Amino acid sequence: MDDTVKEAAAVYSGMISGLSGEERIIMALNSFSVAKEMVIASVPEIKDAVKLREVLLKRFYGDELTDDEIKKIAETYLMTT
Repeated sequence: MDDTVKEAAAVYSGMISGLSGEERIIMALNSFSVAKEMVIASVPEIKDAVKLREVLLKRFYGDELTDDEIKKIAETYLMTT
């Protein structure tokens, strides 16, 4: 789906192409961090780290991963906040 106004897309593309690879990565990581914080803020307080990882994984990757895969990943990998 592409609902961005063509002029805005051109400005954004020009801005991104003017960044170094390092700056693009930093921008992407910052965007992900903000998205993660928004998801955490949108759910009731979850004290269990594994359950919180499940919620985050489901929200970000629910269309690509099965519930079993999400559970396995949440139980296996550590998350830093």
